[in-house]
Amino acid sequence: MIHTRILTVLSLSVAVALVGCELDEPEPEIEVPGDLPAPVAEQADAEPQPFAPGVVPAHGDVTSVAPGPGGERILLAMSGEADELSRIWESRWDEESERYDEPNPLPFSRIGDADREPALAPTSRYLVFSSARPTPIDPAGGFNIWVTEWQDPETAEEEGNQEGWRDPWLIPLVSSPVWDGGPTLAASGNLYFASLRDGPAEGRSLYVSEMEDGEWGGADPLDPPVSSLADDVDPWVAPDESFLLFASDRNGAFDLYVSFRSEVGGWLDPLPLGDAVNTSANETAPAMSETGEYLFFHREGEGILWIPTEHADIQRPDEAADGGDWEE
Repeated sequence: MIHTRILTVLSLSVAVALVGCELDEPEPEIEVPGDLPAPVAEQADAEPQPFAPGVVPAHGDVTSVAPGPGGERILLAMSGEADELSRIWESRWDEESERYDEPNPLPFSRIGDADREPALAPTSRYLVFSSARPTPIDPAGGFNIWVTEWQDPETAEEEGNQEGWRDPWLIPLVSSPVWDGGPTLAASGNLYFASLRDGPAEGRSLYVSEMEDGEWGGADPLDPPVSSLADDVDPWVAPDESFLLFASDRNGAFDLYVSFRSEVGGWLDPLPLGDAVNTSANETAPAMSETGEYLFFHREGEGILWIPTEHADIQRPDEAADGGDWEE
């Protein structure tokens, strides 16, 4: 079925990213951990349900999540009336209590910067996010795309730094004087995001900045049929860039859509996810677990929900017409 192919594609993509080389064999002998701790995975249901209830402080609202490898840590973007809430938080899985611990803000995420929309690279080495930190091109503090790198103890010692996330830096050729947000990274390093740079009349649109020689270049808009005159936001790209999830209000309220790569290049017509995911409320901020086994998203009034991918009705346009069977 469709979800089986997605799990296979994402598992192989993660494996390639872990070994850091091209895939020479059909199935490398690399063990990929489960997407979530077993006590959490056992609670999976065919209907979306709140993720890790009780972890999020009652006075805050989690607007997006970025699950780490094996679900051992979860990055949270939180909003609220108090400035100290609008930061990037981390919650780690505690084996002894079999629950996620209380979230703590990442050290670089300062009060007043309004950091949000975190997304981990497939290797978890890099973290991209949007922030209203003042910049030379936007001294008033509009939203731009920032990146930070994780340094292990050995690397940190060599460079005279402490272990952990480095101070974030702005991505120069990607940033603009208008709103930029919703970043996501592919295994290639290509950066997908949403922007208002075409003007409010066009709504927010999706862009990609390709990485070459370790640097991100200028941003190019994703062509129709992905792009529309509606608001298209919150992209999440598969590690191998074979498909793209995003939120759009092209049919009224914000719903989640998927677009697959065609065999000849370009993107196929986006299709809405199934009724288990899309409702009359606004659904935004899609993200998948490491090998694509689970889908996370935000629903207005309910917060962060999760559901096994097999129940999310993710289909290619050509398969939607013939029943959606991907088994060969």
